[in-house]
Amino acid sequence: MKIGTTISTKKALALIEKNGHKIFGSKFVKRGDGSVRSGSFRIGVRKNIQGNPRYNPKDHSILRVYDMKRGYRSIPLEGILSVTLNGSVYTVK
Repeated sequence: MKIGTTISTKKALALIEKNGHKIFGSKFVKRGDGSVRSGSFRIGVRKNIQGNPRYNPKDHSILRVYDMKRGYRSIPLEGILSVTLNGSVYTVK
């Protein structure tokens, strides 16, 4: 396991998108109350998705993910603290 690599938020987003539909871990700060959350997520899941099709999450600095335990969630991009992909842990500055 590779630990301690520091990357930017933009690089973290690029790694997550490059990872495709594989599961990744993330630790992030919620916008509402400032609490730190973590979990296992996937991007690109389309089953049972609801909402406004004209709403673009990237316009609001949000990453829409599927939480493996709780369903769909939105992660604020500026709140990402770390990302775990393929056995490597990346700290986001």
